[in-house]
Amino acid sequence: MQHWLNVDNTDVATIYAQLDTGQWQELTSFVGRNDSNWSAIDIPIDDKLGIGSLKNSTTISFRFDLNISVQSQERPGWFIDALNMTNSGEPTNSWFHGNLNGAYAPNLNSAMVI
Repeated sequence: MQHWLNVDNTDVATIYAQLDTGQWQELTSFVGRNDSNWSAIDIPIDDKLGIGSLKNSTTISFRFDLNISVQSQERPGWFIDALNMTNSGEPTNSWFHGNLNGAYAPNLNSAMVI
């Protein structure tokens, strides 16, 4: 995700995620930033939401919340662009239900028995 945040030092910008219809969970927040240009951030959601919860969910929603104090000076605000979700997969030598080139097979129900 690319973002540009220019707010007062007491203002807070927070990103939340929700799995299915569950509770909103904070992924990250930024306090009082005065950026002069765009910056890129990565948020590994499996660490924040728990890989078990992600595997059992069918939808994920994101919320971008900007909390501005009453005393804030007029500033540009929070600009968000290039939101991208990727599945970087598992470490080398691990099993997944795909094929040898790394593509996931559609409608696959797989298991590994040792």
